Amino acid sequence: MQCKQHVEFIGYISRIEKKESRNSDADFCTFTITILSGYKAKNGEYVNNKTYINSVAFNGVAKYITDKIADGCGVAIEGEFNTNKYTDKDGNEKSNLQFVAKSIIKLVDGNNNFSEQASKPVRDW
Repeated sequence: MQCKQHVEFIGYISRIEKKESRNSDADFCTFTITILSGYKAKNGEYVNNKTYINSVAFNGVAKYITDKIADGCGVAIEGEFNTNKYTDKDGNEKSNLQFVAKSIIKLVDGNNNFSEQASKPVRDW
């Protein structure tokens, strides 16, 4: 039995960079998703945590992100994790884990105003 992964996040998007592929016709973008969480410590104070997830999107989702999403926008995003293998400038084989976005919904803009487009997901599948 093959098990397919599926990951969903609600968070804020930042550091959007539009890229052009050197090896294919597919344009893509890289960005960071910030997930906010927290807990109540033993002393009663609330402790905030931020998790930063390096991410990439291709085709229609990448175009939507670069055209319609600004830093600080709240999004619901789904996709999967992928291991990105590459060779660094010194010829060493490296790898890192990145999130590959397959679908995105804009929830709030960078000023925390709810988006009128919140019910229209953009998908690449």
